[in-house]
Order: sequence, then C-alpha cells, then structure tokens
Amino acid sequence: MLTKLFDYLNIKREDRSQVLLMLGAGFFMGIFLATYSVVAESLFLNTLGDQLNKAFLYSGAFGILATVVFSFAQNHIKFSNLTTAAILSVVGFTTLFYVGYHFGPPQYREP
Repeated sequence: MLTKLFDYLNIKREDRSQVLLMLGAGFFMGIFLATYSVVAESLFLNTLGDQLNKAFLYSGAFGILATVVFSFAQNHIKFSNLTTAAILSVVGFTTLFYVGYHFGPPQYREP
C-alpha cells in the first residue's frame, strides 16, 4: 500500500526513506504542537482567565510587530543567523516570563 502511494506521488526509490522520515517528523511535530497548545491555553485560562481580553489585544499587537520585524530582517540578515536569533528570542522570552511568574512579586501570580 505504501509502495503504491510512493509510486502515485512519483517518489524515487532512493528518496523514500527520507520522505518517510520527513512525514514522521511532521506527524510528531504536529502532535507536540497540538499538545503544547492545549496545555498552555488551559494553564492560561485557569490562572489568568479574567485577563483574556488584554491577552488577545497584546498577542495580536505583538504578532503583527514580530511579523513586521522578521519580514524586514529577512532582507538584511543571513537566514541561518535570523532563525537562530528568532529561536533564541523565543527561548529567552519564555524563560523571562517563567521566572517572572514563578519568582516575581505575588501580584504576577494572582488572577
């Protein structure tokens, strides 16, 4: 059955293992993102559900700003450096928020 699918998609025999690995990576990445998203949103709603209107406003504004900055930077920075900086920024912001939430003043944790 898998062979027929590969033939239908016109995938060369020597590329089939790479295609399977890419499909597997995509599948597991999808499972990870779905699970992470549900857990993160549930945690947010349980702890800061009354702040939902502000969260939508700030996340929308930040999303637009991040897209503009990333699009501008694509034309001026080498792609590998840009993606490395983007990943490090996400990790840095996540760490900053985690530390601020868990070790900051008590009003950061109170809904």
